[in-house]
Amino acid sequence: MPLATLSQYIRGAVGDAGRLRDGDPQRLHLIGWAWDGAGVLNATMAGTTARVRSQIVYYPACGALSEWRSMVPTLVLVGEADQVTPSADCLALIDRDESPSEVMIARYQDAHHGFDVRALVPAIDRRDGLFGRNLRYAYDEATRDAAWKDLTTFLETR
Repeated sequence: MPLATLSQYIRGAVGDAGRLRDGDPQRLHLIGWAWDGAGVLNATMAGTTARVRSQIVYYPACGALSEWRSMVPTLVLVGEADQVTPSADCLALIDRDESPSEVMIARYQDAHHGFDVRALVPAIDRRDGLFGRNLRYAYDEATRDAAWKDLTTFLETR
């Protein structure tokens, strides 16, 4: 799905949250992984922030974004060994960010793409047909636990 379409769906879901009976529709927290993480970031940059308290993105596809404007407090969880969605793509964009919202980056040194996905045991190595790179998808329990702790700590203050 194109990023613009995904972001539009996310903005629509945020708008629909106003009709929820359970919970507080003014206290939404968005979360996304990989491509969906890029969709979350893009949706909030487009102005979907009135009800959004924070956003959390696991190894987002920052290479698909042309800019970074953090409109709400943001937690970015990235694996330093991720070759699928390289952390360097996010770090470069965040370094240029001049928006007022807080951005926290949790970097996990030896973590690969999918570090929180148990189904990736054993690890999967694939050759990228587009760029010819070898890509590794691998679960890491210690990293998953550290990321969960970082996420819950982040949310406790929001």
